[in-house]
Amino acid sequence: MIGISHASSLINLLRVAAGDCLTFKLQNLLASHKGRARQEQIGKEE
Repeated sequence: MIGISHASSLINLLRVAAGDCLTFKLQNLLASHKGRARQEQIGKEE
């Protein structure tokens, strides 16, 4: 049987990993959105 402290540290690890994954996805979404907006501006300027 897994000790309670071991289980809680595993849960914390999973929570941190999930948070990092979400942050990474959000950063990618923001970066791609900024890139698209920049392309639209360049298209208007031409």
